[in-house]
Amino acid sequence: MKALSKISKLVCFVSVIFFGFSVSAQSIGEYGEKIRPLRIGVKVGFPNIVGGNVEYVTPLFNNRLAANVEYSNINFGFLSEFLSDDVEEDNNSQDPDVKFSYFEGGLNYYLFKPGKGLYVGASFSSLNFDATIYDYQPEMYGDVQSYEGTADIDFTHNSFNLKLGAKLGGLFYFRPEVGYAFSSYPEDIEFDFTYNGETRRESESFDELFAADEAPQSLLFDGLIFNIGFGFSF
Repeated sequence: MKALSKISKLVCFVSVIFFGFSVSAQSIGEYGEKIRPLRIGVKVGFPNIVGGNVEYVTPLFNNRLAANVEYSNINFGFLSEFLSDDVEEDNNSQDPDVKFSYFEGGLNYYLFKPGKGLYVGASFSSLNFDATIYDYQPEMYGDVQSYEGTADIDFTHNSFNLKLGAKLGGLFYFRPEVGYAFSSYPEDIEFDFTYNGETRRESESFDELFAADEAPQSLLFDGLIFNIGFGFSF
């Protein structure tokens, strides 16, 4: 974990360095065309779900190397309030607290044109999922009676990724992207279960929660990355 943390910090440091290579808002590519090096937009897909994206095309390799950062931070608590009028609630139940965050930083290299068109990318990502489920009921073991308690989940997944994408457009751009995460998701997720003042370690299978062994979910849990982005270039 310490090594992964150092890699993440290094990627962030390199990205910041690349941001300082050019002070002009626009530069000229090798074909005499004007390049808008700063791109700010939104990406929707997996595993980021939805979040912001910033890319900066550096002057390196004739304006083909770009630094890329994306970040998602979602609190799902508001969904319970939004749906509360349509869903019959149990007066004794309490809505779960669910938070999701995703960070990714890396480099993109444009293959054919400076700062646009088809590119390949390499990045490091970190996904974190925190949840507190107040009325969780574990599975029954033999003749042991099942009972409700509180489940606290703190799940983190780090990975090195390779991507293939295309930046299409000028001032307004569209960006489809697919890739592969070299660290696939584990078969089980562990959490702390608390009942009557006592806490023990439990686990749930991703297969049981999301049918992860069935298509197309199996592709996602094996490392598939896909997203669609759009935004503006400056």
